[in-house]
Amino acid sequence: NLWQVVSILCKGCVVSPRTAAEGKPTTGGTVVVTGKYDRKITVPGLLIRQIKGPGPLQSDQPFINGLYMSSRARFFLEVLSGKVYGTESPYLTTAQVESLLERLMVIGKRKMNEMRDLAHEISDDMNMQSECARLDSIIGALMATHDTRLSSNTAIARQKGEPYDEKRIQLFQLL
Repeated sequence: NLWQVVSILCKGCVVSPRTAAEGKPTTGGTVVVTGKYDRKITVPGLLIRQIKGPGPLQSDQPFINGLYMSSRARFFLEVLSGKVYGTESPYLTTAQVESLLERLMVIGKRKMNEMRDLAHEISDDMNMQSECARLDSIIGALMATHDTRLSSNTAIARQKGEPYDEKRIQLFQLL
């Protein structure tokens, strides 16, 4: 009943940064939403951290009972908007973002460009122009249209034209 509880306590909020990227709470049980003001709500086994930010945008999807799910473009901008301070941080490192984007490349270049275009559209509303520039350069590097230095091993391999599936390699090693 996780999402029903969050929707009751945070009606009108957007499931965002890291929670939207991963689709679940952190390992420590934190769910992050964006709403009108900052607050923390503790319920048994769960910490809901509401961070101040714009409400639902046109690109965000209705989720459950007045709760919205962040669009891909929005959550990538938001996870790049702060400093990572540990496992419960709502933000991701640049290497983590690169890895997520590299795995997302399976949707194709057209869809990636659509996401990048949407990020450009919403970055002004969210006051995240610098995050949009970072996202744009990472996507460009993965598509081999920008010469940006990457830090994730899988992203670097894709940039060189030699992509590989890191999880599949781990499975083969286990076998």
